[in-house]
Amino acid sequence: GMIRTREEVKIPTSWGKLAGKLWPSQYPHVHTAKQTGVLMLHGFLDNAASFDPLIPFFPQDMTLLAIDLPGHGFSDHYSEKSSYHHFSLVSDVLEVLRYLSWEQTVLVGHSMGGLIAIHIAGMLPNIICKLIIIDIIYVVSQPYRHISNFMVSKYEEERKPQKEKIYSTREEVVERIIQGHVAISRASAEILSTRACREENGGLVLTRDIDIPKPLFFYSRYLLWQVMGQFIYDSVTMPALFTIAEDSYQYVIYKNMQKDNIKLSPTSRLEFG
Repeated sequence: GMIRTREEVKIPTSWGKLAGKLWPSQYPHVHTAKQTGVLMLHGFLDNAASFDPLIPFFPQDMTLLAIDLPGHGFSDHYSEKSSYHHFSLVSDVLEVLRYLSWEQTVLVGHSMGGLIAIHIAGMLPNIICKLIIIDIIYVVSQPYRHISNFMVSKYEEERKPQKEKIYSTREEVVERIIQGHVAISRASAEILSTRACREENGGLVLTRDIDIPKPLFFYSRYLLWQVMGQFIYDSVTMPALFTIAEDSYQYVIYKNMQKDNIKLSPTSRLEFG
């Protein structure tokens, strides 16, 4: 297919700027507010480059935007006093949607981005016309006690002083990305590395905020899904596709979800890859 042109964009929010990769519609007459756009949200500690391999599969007349979530890729970081709470990220994506003012949006989310996308789809059923969720299906049926213990272990970890490591080559950054993922190909790690580091002090440092994996970040997600499990899925009223890789730990979570008797909404379809 045709190679699409791509632009780097910065989207203003109430607290800072979010970076993104924009692929404008190949047909200029579609450039009106009445268009349908595709907004893509990446996973935990990844960045907008995650979606590069999928771009050729979208129709040429659609505008595509993959953003770096706050504290990831080339986006601004929260201030030191703030936490990357699930609802903070949801609210930032709502700001992005308001800024774009597309009439209809197809929301694509991978992993953590999928959690955010499901939530937003439930909140804005008139704007989100389709939902595509890649490798996330989330219901944590853990008692509160487990969540508390998890918080404490994260808190202990956090008290150790953290220093940004300086990498001397991009190859070292690629290795670091591979180590940080459950399963990732070298080719995918190389794609992520395009937005994962920047030059500093004669070497390369990671662009993501070192403060992201704070206890509240995990806590907010776990508690949320425990409380809202079935309700979250029921709130998805538009056509939705959930895809799960059979060699990912999400497949195990899916099996547990069946045990908990959680059901996807009637408009949702589930496929395994």
